[in-house]
Amino acid sequence: MPSVSIVINNYNYARYLGAAIESALEQTHPGVEVVVVDDGSTDESREIIARYEGELRAIYQENQGQAAALNRGLEESRGEVIFFLDADDLLHRTAVEEVLELWRPGVVKIQFLLEVIDAEGAPRGSRFPPDRVWRGDLRDLILNLGNYPSTGTTGNAFDRRALERLMPVPEERWRRQPDSYLILLIPFLGEALWLDRVLGAYRAHGENQWTMEELDLERLREQMEGTVLREEALREWAPELGIEVPADWKNRNPNHLQSRLASLRLEPSTHPYPEDRRWHLAWAGLQASLRAPTFSARKRLFFAAWFGLAAAAPAPIAEGLIELSLLRSKRPPWFQRLVS
Repeated sequence: MPSVSIVINNYNYARYLGAAIESALEQTHPGVEVVVVDDGSTDESREIIARYEGELRAIYQENQGQAAALNRGLEESRGEVIFFLDADDLLHRTAVEEVLELWRPGVVKIQFLLEVIDAEGAPRGSRFPPDRVWRGDLRDLILNLGNYPSTGTTGNAFDRRALERLMPVPEERWRRQPDSYLILLIPFLGEALWLDRVLGAYRAHGENQWTMEELDLERLREQMEGTVLREEALREWAPELGIEVPADWKNRNPNHLQSRLASLRLEPSTHPYPEDRRWHLAWAGLQASLRAPTFSARKRLFFAAWFGLAAAAPAPIAEGLIELSLLRSKRPPWFQRLVS
């Protein structure tokens, strides 16, 4: 049985950090190493970490960004299997045990499902990722779709040797969203498996990179920039990985196209893609949605219709459509079921 390390990366999440640490320490699998990397927090995080002296390994560094925290966590840990746990998320007690039951030589990543909870820890009645589990070759899916359904840092167990090929994550380029870099590239290094069970919790509290409680154009455009960075990384690694990246790679991703159309409609004067035209985006998004293999039939039709309506509608109506699509917390239950 391989050894395991849970690496918690934290920056100013004192209000959630204790729960994350306890979820790591309470694993049913024996001998799990817990490493906490605090990336220059200015709140009470370090006082909270100190409460667990002797039960974990604490690493303190000046604020350098999440990529630097993950790099340091891998460097300081000793496990053959690495769980990266965000400080605002949780692992269920049997997460390590159940992942190791599936682990075998050649596996580079096992991904599992997360339930979505609110800031207070109450279930929201949904799971992450929302799209259906994909059981085929993730490499083909990444190249053809431009993405695949995945959690963030939490929700994945990684093979240390595969991580050491990809890391250190370039820190200046990936101060934010470094999990995207790892999740994108690691399936090309070996077998990536899905464990179709909820083994942790993703806390949606309004400050997450991937969830918004209110429309935030800056964060929306950060997500768009993340897709650009992923494409750059994939093209840089393509010769070593022996792959060919399609010229229109990012335009095969309906979520990216949705963000671009939303950005263009919300504030066209500052939209970062001056070549974009709403009907071109709508047509590309419709095609990408209808061929997305991870979408349910209902979700394909919804996305296809959304692109047409969001492009054609007057600005106030378009903004309402954008809110309905992007702000999951504001969706009525019937709508949530419609797009699941």
